[in-house]
Amino acid sequence: MARVFDPLGLLSPCVIFMKILLQQLWQGKFSWDQPLPDELSSIWRTFQEELHLLKRVTFPRYVLKPNAVVEVHGFCDASEKAYCAAIYIRCISIDSIRVSLLTSKTRVAPLKVQSLPRLELCSALLLANLLQATLPALTVRISETFAWSDSKITLAWLKSEPRRWQPFVANRVAQIQELTHNVHWNFVNGLENPADCGTRGILPTKLEQCDLWFNGPDWLKSSTFPNEEFEENPQLQEDMSAEAKRTSKVIMLNVVDENFKVEVFQKFSSWNKLKRIVAYCYCCIRFVKNCSLATCQRKRSFLPIAELNEAEKCIVKFIQRDHFSMEVSYLSASKQLPSNNKIIPLTPFYDDSGIIRVGGRLKNSMLTESQKHPILLPKTDHVVNLIITDYHLKLLHAGPQLIQAALREKFWILSARDAVRRVVRKCIPCFRNRPKLAEQIMGELPKSRVCPSSVFHRTGLDFAGPFLIRSSKGRGSRNTKCYICVFVCFATKAVHLEVVSDLTSSAFIACLKRFVARRGRPSEIFCDRGTNFYGASRDLRKEFSQSMKDKSIYQFLTTENINWRFNPPASPHFGGLWESVVKSFKFHLKRVIGTASVTFEELATITSQIEACLNSRPLSGISNDPNDLSALTPGHFLIGKPLTAIPQVPISDDLHLCDRWRMIQRMIQHFWNRWSNEYLTKLQSRPKWRTLQPDIKVGDLVLIKHENLAPLQWRLGRIVKTFPGGDNRVRVVELKTESGKLLRPISKLCKLPIT
Repeated sequence: MARVFDPLGLLSPCVIFMKILLQQLWQGKFSWDQPLPDELSSIWRTFQEELHLLKRVTFPRYVLKPNAVVEVHGFCDASEKAYCAAIYIRCISIDSIRVSLLTSKTRVAPLKVQSLPRLELCSALLLANLLQATLPALTVRISETFAWSDSKITLAWLKSEPRRWQPFVANRVAQIQELTHNVHWNFVNGLENPADCGTRGILPTKLEQCDLWFNGPDWLKSSTFPNEEFEENPQLQEDMSAEAKRTSKVIMLNVVDENFKVEVFQKFSSWNKLKRIVAYCYCCIRFVKNCSLATCQRKRSFLPIAELNEAEKCIVKFIQRDHFSMEVSYLSASKQLPSNNKIIPLTPFYDDSGIIRVGGRLKNSMLTESQKHPILLPKTDHVVNLIITDYHLKLLHAGPQLIQAALREKFWILSARDAVRRVVRKCIPCFRNRPKLAEQIMGELPKSRVCPSSVFHRTGLDFAGPFLIRSSKGRGSRNTKCYICVFVCFATKAVHLEVVSDLTSSAFIACLKRFVARRGRPSEIFCDRGTNFYGASRDLRKEFSQSMKDKSIYQFLTTENINWRFNPPASPHFGGLWESVVKSFKFHLKRVIGTASVTFEELATITSQIEACLNSRPLSGISNDPNDLSALTPGHFLIGKPLTAIPQVPISDDLHLCDRWRMIQRMIQHFWNRWSNEYLTKLQSRPKWRTLQPDIKVGDLVLIKHENLAPLQWRLGRIVKTFPGGDNRVRVVELKTESGKLLRPISKLCKLPIT
């Protein structure tokens, strides 16, 4: 685009007219090929039609006179649309005075709306910069330089200190004062200010007739200037105060509310830091005193011991007034405490510092004064906990007895042993050395354990081993590993044992098929989170989906599918039912074979015999009365009698089949009745975890127990999710650690004592 060639700004009123129009176009976000609204279009056509008239405007090239006195006069003004600065040269000779426009500058107002006084100040800064650039370029001697503005607020600002005003005004006032320190600033009436022509814009037809712009005001051609003085009236003061800097005043108050001071102590976690802060508050008083002293007499050292001791006494007095207000009122007035007061056995007294101390009976001993008469403190207070913590750390995490002995040399805390133990229990390093595992009241037995059902309808599963067996008899045979798969009925505690050659999923599926073939298909199987069980679950579902193509077994498999339930990781107590069977199996196996090496067939035979023994264990107590019934065992639910019982005398087959069926049903019902009356009642009591404990919550920080690591090496974790049980008590949680998320029972966690 072409630019206007007017380096001196002689045509500024017309140029600013188009600048204002261009700013309106940018504000309207008009594109280059978008038609303009009628209002803006008419303004542009009018200016375009009159543009050729500018060639009739002439300016004298030489504005000086020989042997004349030369003065420079600058004018500035602003409007809501633009601001302008114009400089005139005034030549005074013997016979006449000549005034001519020398140069000018204009600026459109910024898009961010500013007040008119601020824009007037911007025009004054524009004039200051223009004078700074123009005066050095003049080769003649300038006698005086004047600056004129029609804004009284701007002139008042320029006569004041910049620091009084907000940054916008202060920065510009400082710049103007620096640039125009030799310039006389004066007030001019707005109608006589030629810079006003460059603030609104003038069409070429009016510029040709604007004598004020070309020659300045008429009084410049006379020998006297207008000398209109303005006073800072209340209205002017109010307009100026809008830009005044907001100052802050420091007011010192004497706080009477003692509870406020005690509450402030709750924000500190260190006894030494609390003492230093209180001592520094006394330093403020020392600072005030230092202001009235000579430099050589002022205290400039760090906090001395004396001031720390004074701060300690100040804190103690606040605590005693908070907890022993009645005792303070009695003892300060030299009155005797009531006989039923809790501290009367200590014979307390009020010392010269206003602190309650223990009187005791050791006045004639060789102890120090603080040991004879320690400071009395309550058992429950945040500051008391800070003092105990400080002693605990100084004594290298000592136990309650040593801490209490050290405290007694200076402080006498009521129920000190309980208070010290409470603080020591919350010490994180001490807790991490001797962590306490979380626990919750033992949950209710599931419905599958306390309701009659078919044998192995709900089954628990586990593996025992490995056990070494010989591949064959005779010399040269090598030992191989095998495992025992344990199936336990939830309701009757019946046991089924299978020997498995390895822990692969295929071997386990074969074992499960043998179990189902002899004991029936269970509806649910509960087991630990072993990788083999996960694999078996997937493979079993895959086998079911392949077998479904056979229509003859489709209905059978879909109606008798097995649901798999997995316990949380690292929680063997969730499977205590089958863990006890594994223990009993190993008890018999070790005593039967000892260190001998057996073959697979021999181990299978011994396992079956141990299974019979386990299924012959009584579920209830055995009576010494020979007339009582034999003890109820899991074998009664399998074959109607213990598996190790002596064979019975053959029963006559005279009974009809229906009668025999009814007799068997009555016998089964009899077993279940005995099961309810004799066995279930034994499950009432809780062998451990007998009390209700607060639940672990989301966000708690815990230690994760690791069997093979020392407590100090246990990982930290944060609870991100809880899994309440049927009684709404949390026993399993999800943790977030530095390496990922884990699922763990609360019995493997230690909640850190952090509140």
